[in-house]
Amino acid sequence: MKRKSIIFFSLLYFAASQLSCIEEAVLSSFTEDFETQALILREIEQRGDYINSQDLPAFKTASDVFNNLQDCIILDVRTSEEFNSGHINDAINIHHTTLFDYVTNSYEVNKDYIIISGSGQSASYYASLFRLYGLKNIYTLQFGMASWHSDFAGLIIDKTQSPNLINIFNNIDYPKPKFTNLPKLTKPDNSSIENFYTERIKTMFSEGFAETSTGNISAINTVDFEHLSVPGENEFYICLNRDIFFFGKLGDLNNPGHPKGTVLYECYYPGSLLKSTSYLQTLPADKTLILYSFSGQLSAMAVAQLRLLGYNAKSILFGAHAMFYERLLNTLAYSPFVFQKKLVVNYPYVK
Repeated sequence: MKRKSIIFFSLLYFAASQLSCIEEAVLSSFTEDFETQALILREIEQRGDYINSQDLPAFKTASDVFNNLQDCIILDVRTSEEFNSGHINDAINIHHTTLFDYVTNSYEVNKDYIIISGSGQSASYYASLFRLYGLKNIYTLQFGMASWHSDFAGLIIDKTQSPNLINIFNNIDYPKPKFTNLPKLTKPDNSSIENFYTERIKTMFSEGFAETSTGNISAINTVDFEHLSVPGENEFYICLNRDIFFFGKLGDLNNPGHPKGTVLYECYYPGSLLKSTSYLQTLPADKTLILYSFSGQLSAMAVAQLRLLGYNAKSILFGAHAMFYERLLNTLAYSPFVFQKKLVVNYPYVK
């Protein structure tokens, strides 16, 4: 699909949104002309288009949570063993397979739901799914329990021993591919688009998100950083950030910044390049999309939205913290986004 097709779709979408006074039968007839994937995209945009909105990223810091515990519902998605080793007081330990039903069946609009995992990556994925569903008061504890107390910091710190990847990195500004079609989705004939959308989200909760690194492909939606040394021929690498993060040192090919072939897609409001009116449809639907960000949290959020759209997207676990941690530490502009054990406040926890 060419760029003009996207503009055409956007105009049709705008027109459809103005048909509230027309009888339901007419609106139903109108939407049947769209393919399922276009209707899923419209549903995402109607519910806030999370990764392209000003709500991204929906983080709460450890101090935010500690100072407002009375207004929060803490949902800890770690294993029972991890939970029993230490958790925030009054936190609820819940498995990802029951998380969606738990929240939607007991939803409290006046409380902030804080989803917690070890490093914040799986929590970011699940929070993104809730945001895509349309719930606005779902947040992630930034850096997870690692940021709550130094006793849990090892999960991230152990991944910051930067590997020697200089032989597979460069500073080439690779162009975005040509515009193409969205991934093909097929909706059952007896299902409305709203029900199909919800069922896709529930399926993604059931699939889970493994934030622990086990080497190579570790889950359906993640990849370990070691995989960068042996990338597949049918993979497309994406850096979710800005130029300063993409390049090791702008213009200096001797200070490489990203894996070979990686394309930069800025993912920050209002200039996000993953909007339907921007460069979303330059993402190749026939390849596996491998995304990375600072800590793996932002990429986990984006992967949730892209997988909902039908892309085979995966997040590089721990992101730049596993890929080039020393560069993050030594770059002043990155400092607000870098996890450092010495900055952990050590809030109380219970067993």
